[in-house]
Formats: sequence, structure tokens, C-alpha cells
Amino acid sequence: MFETVQEIAVYIHRFHNLDLFQQGWYQIKISMRWEDSEYTSLATPARVVQYEAPDLGGENVYGIWRIDDTDNSFLTQPFRIKYARQDIRLSIMISFTLPLGENEGPSTSAVILKFELMQAPITDTMVELLAYPDAVSVAVHEFRIPPKALLGLHSYCPVHFDAFHSVLVDVSVHISLLKAGSFLKVHSGSYGQDVTGKISDGSHQALGLVAALDIKKITLVKALLAARNTLLEELQKISKGIEHTIDVSDFVSNVDDVSMFDSIVQANLGCC
Repeated sequence: MFETVQEIAVYIHRFHNLDLFQQGWYQIKISMRWEDSEYTSLATPARVVQYEAPDLGGENVYGIWRIDDTDNSFLTQPFRIKYARQDIRLSIMISFTLPLGENEGPSTSAVILKFELMQAPITDTMVELLAYPDAVSVAVHEFRIPPKALLGLHSYCPVHFDAFHSVLVDVSVHISLLKAGSFLKVHSGSYGQDVTGKISDGSHQALGLVAALDIKKITLVKALLAARNTLLEELQKISKGIEHTIDVSDFVSNVDDVSMFDSIVQANLGCC
């Protein structure tokens, strides 16, 4: 069987205050969920990377980012907004993972990516700020990521909240379908198999049943190969954009779609 993981990485480049009505401490809260209620797995923050040194202007930032285990959300470090047209460069990446069930194909449900603007008043001491007791959600912006995009995507997704909270958050979203591992479940005596997992004579009908059960696995392999190809296309676009060649020759030459597909299918069918 396959154990697959959907990974969605959110890059928060910059917070630009166009014309907020109130000064104070602000944060961006990020969470995500499956749109379809049949998918019960929650998106879990997996890793956080500060990919560039933030240019935060000294006293404009306080504290650190944090993960809220109650709702599996991520909050950026608090930053202080003093005036209009103020830039806060955050330069941080948070990666979420959404596990899929064993022996499942690509997701048929969309993902809802939710951004919340959190605000806390300016206080005389910083102790309250560390505990975030008064931070409340004042605006929400959601993206719907369709199932097709979950196979592989890299896109700029600007976040605008509303007329009362006029800000622009520069965000990029990178999506990939990952294979965390694979294994073959063998049931002794099932479908005409012996304890070694080999299919015994006279069990051609059982082989057909097993093959039918592997349709989802085959679909998943095709989706993984499509996601890899999408990633290669994005790397080529980035290479042109930065006018620097990104060498992917080793990766391409060492991966043969046909041989990979055949080997995985044979393994799952119990073939030699």
C-alpha cells in the first residue's frame, strides 16, 4: 500500500500596510482544512524556515512565531504598525502536511487555506504581548485550492483583507504530492496466496481482484509523476527568471517514468 502526504508550503514575503485605521501589534495566522467533510485529517504545521534575514526595523517586531496546537495553526511574530505605507518584511516559510489514507489515490477534495489578521493593542509592558491575551481576529481571507492544483503548484497569491483593514500581504504557495513510504500488505491464505505472498496456481481470478484493487495505487503513481513534471517546469521558469541555469540533469536522467511505473505496479501485484 501507499502512504501519501499532501504538502502545502506558504511563503510570507512582506506585510504592506496600505491604510489600517488603528496602530497596534499585528500578526498573520494561517490554517488550512479539507473542504470535504469526508477528509478528516487536519493540516499539521511540519516545519518553519526563515529563508531571509527579516528587515523589521528594530522595535517594530517583538517575540517569535508560534504554532497553536489547539487548531494546528501558525502565527507569525508580532510586528508593530505605526503609519500608512509601512513595510514589514517577514521572509518566513511554513509547511503544512495533510496525510491521506492508506491505499488512497489523489485527493478529490479541495483545500481551504485561511489567513487571519490578528490585532492586539499597544501596551506599556511587553509581558502581555508575549502571552497574546488580547490578540483577536479582525479580518479573514480564504483561498480555495482545487483538487487538480494539489498535484503540483507554485503561485503568487496576494492576500487582501477588506476595506476596513487595507493591507497587502505578499504570499507564495508551493504545493506538492509526496510519497512518505510504501508497503505491501500480505494476508496469509487470502486470494490464493501462501505465507510468502506468492500467488499460487489456479488463482488467476484472485489476481484480477488484486489488480482491480490496485487502480488507486496506479492513479497515485501517475499523479506523483505529474507532480514531478510540474516541479521541473517551475524550476525551468525560475531558471529563466533569475537568468541562471538550475542543473536538474542528474534528477531527470536517473528517473525513468516507465521503469518506475512498472516496478511499482509489479511490487504491488506481488510479482517477481
